[in-house]
Amino acid sequence: MTHLPANWSLKNSLTLVVLGAICLLMGCGQDPAGQVKPVQPGGNVAGAGEAPDGQAAAGADQPAAKTPLIRGLSGMLDSNPALEEDAKGPLRSQLQQADDMLSKAKDQNRAALRQVNRQQRVRRSDSPNIVMIIADNLGIAELNCYGESEIKTPNIDQLAKLGTRFNQFYAGSPYPIAASWCLATGRRPDEAGVWSKAVPVLRSEDLTIAETMWQAGYTTAMFGDWGVLGPQGAAMPVQQGFDEWLGAFGPIDKVQPFPATVMHNEKSLKLTKNAAGAQGQRAQEFYVSEAADFLARHYKQRPMFVQVYLSTAATPEAPDRAAAIARLDQDVGTLLKKLEEIKQLSSTILIVTSATAGPAEAPAKSNEPTSVALRGGPGDLYEGGLRVPLIISGTRRIPAGQTAVVSAAWDLAPTVYDLVAAQQRPVRKSGQSLRQFIHATAKLPTRFLYWEADHGKLEIAARWQNWKVVRNADQKTFELYDLAADPSEKQDVAAQHPEVIAEIQKRITPSNEQAKR
Repeated sequence: MTHLPANWSLKNSLTLVVLGAICLLMGCGQDPAGQVKPVQPGGNVAGAGEAPDGQAAAGADQPAAKTPLIRGLSGMLDSNPALEEDAKGPLRSQLQQADDMLSKAKDQNRAALRQVNRQQRVRRSDSPNIVMIIADNLGIAELNCYGESEIKTPNIDQLAKLGTRFNQFYAGSPYPIAASWCLATGRRPDEAGVWSKAVPVLRSEDLTIAETMWQAGYTTAMFGDWGVLGPQGAAMPVQQGFDEWLGAFGPIDKVQPFPATVMHNEKSLKLTKNAAGAQGQRAQEFYVSEAADFLARHYKQRPMFVQVYLSTAATPEAPDRAAAIARLDQDVGTLLKKLEEIKQLSSTILIVTSATAGPAEAPAKSNEPTSVALRGGPGDLYEGGLRVPLIISGTRRIPAGQTAVVSAAWDLAPTVYDLVAAQQRPVRKSGQSLRQFIHATAKLPTRFLYWEADHGKLEIAARWQNWKVVRNADQKTFELYDLAADPSEKQDVAAQHPEVIAEIQKRITPSNEQAKR
């Protein structure tokens, strides 16, 4: 039995009464009934084997409370010298249970409000499914439809033949994490409100493409590796608008191809065929299979927004670059086959692109009529480090052809919103819808595209009209290239065109370098 000290005061007693009352009201000490557990996906999965991300293991220090009320009460409890430590333990446990219940109630209320405000959808022409296939480190010259003659990519080529191919499309960043942030938000990375070690952070107030599509009445899912950072580490996709997520944390080019575990929503799942270092289940094959299964399970309900991240990394069955890209094309074919089986191919818009550009050793060529090598590779701000493929295809929805409109990854989100007639959209900043250029109803606009990189010092690149400027870390002045005459960026013409440099400098507003460290 716990004995109260002799100097116990009325204030101490009132504190305990408040703590006890709150815990009783919240049902502390009871098992909350009716908890919804995430549905385990099909496939070769043994089941959830680890605690949810962020949950403290038994015996670990108690995590900070999620709700302000319980944080305040916990502080009162910890700072109360009159209460013995063995009496504080049970109260801390009860407060933690109360905190979990309060937090869950807030989440449920927030979800209910979101559901009320959600755009109602019926199956009609302005509600196509959207399937975004996002590769990593894929250069524009590595697909047959962009001029590669040796690597065969028949499935992607068919999409290009039936849809619109963008010949001057840029990645949002040469870095995978920043590029993923850009695809998620539809904004340039330099517009991020918070940075961590030169990487943009996804805040709760940053509306993602998945959240916007969910509000537009879509069922949302993501399959593949998630490389976007949140304020406390990895941002959980199911807290950023996705109804379902299967994948792993980290940039797609850094994740193991045969992981022992993957994440499903907020649970860790074991891949039994990869136990003890075995290579029996390729993660990407598993993701694609589950994405196909998701399409089959949900197409009769709401329209679907599905993102699938595919790796171009070499594996034992695809040991070289050509084999890895051919395997990627086969995975695209698996999704196309499933859409055809469920009779949704004509009701779906497919988008194929890459988060970042291809490796420097890849035969990077220009898409210009006179194919020439592009300068640079991953991590560079030259064309070879930024240019990526973009194909938007949809039977009877997207016209066949190609366009030279200068565009970038931050344009994809507003384009998707236009294609599905989303009513509620984030305030558009840098991103611009490309729908009018897909349907060839607009002339080529004058775009100003801007990128940053951090190799210890801030590096900058920008494109305006046919001009491209680059300032590397060891430079105080800009290089200038005329991409119309010199797509390989061999001839620096800054000295001949100081007026162009001055005009571009007026448009450049570098983000706060100190804030990104």
